[in-house]
Amino acid sequence: MITTAQYKFIIKCSEYAERAHQGQFRIGNKCPYIIHPARVASLITMSGVGGCEEICAAWLHDVIEDCCVDVMFDIYTIKNNGININDFLLSDTSQDGKLILKLVEALTLPEDEELMKDEQKKLYYESLRDKDPSCACTIKFCDRIDSLSTIGAFSPKGRNWYIHDTERMFNIMGSTVVRQSTTIYELFRIAFKEAKEKYL
Repeated sequence: MITTAQYKFIIKCSEYAERAHQGQFRIGNKCPYIIHPARVASLITMSGVGGCEEICAAWLHDVIEDCCVDVMFDIYTIKNNGININDFLLSDTSQDGKLILKLVEALTLPEDEELMKDEQKKLYYESLRDKDPSCACTIKFCDRIDSLSTIGAFSPKGRNWYIHDTERMFNIMGSTVVRQSTTIYELFRIAFKEAKEKYL
C-alpha cells in the first residue's frame, strides 16, 4: 500500500524525470520521451513487484544514461534540474533514496569505448541479473516491453538488432524475472513474440 508521503514522492520523481527529458523524443517518432518512463512506471505499479522505491526508479531509469551532463565522484548533474539526482533522492529522509539511486545506477548502461556493443550489452545484462536488489531486472523487462511496443519506428536494421538483443537479454535475465513477477514475464513474452513474428 502506497502512503500519502510516498505518493507525493513518486510525483516529485515524475516531475524530475519530466524536466530531465524535456525536449527529447522517442526514436523514429514525435512522442515526447517522458511517455516512456511513465509507461514503465505504470507497468511496475500494475504488477505489484515493488513499492514506492521501484516505481520512482522506473520514472528515473533513463535519467542518468540520457540526461546526465556531468558526473564527478558519482554525483550526477542532470540537465534542466537545479539539483543533482543524488541530493534530490537523498533530500527526503522518509523514502529510501539510496535504494532508488542504486536501482537507477544499476539500470544505467555504462559507457565503455573499448567494448563492442554486443559485448557491452551482455556484460550489462549479467550485471543486472546479479544485482541486489534483483528487482532492477524486472524494471528492465518493463522498459523492454514498452520499447517493443514502439519498435515499428526503428529502421529495419535497428529492429533486427533490437530483437536479437532482446533475446540475449531474456536468455540472461529471464529466470530472475519469472521468479519476481509472472505478470511481467508473460507481458514480455507476448510483446517479444509479436515483435519477432512481425519483423523477423
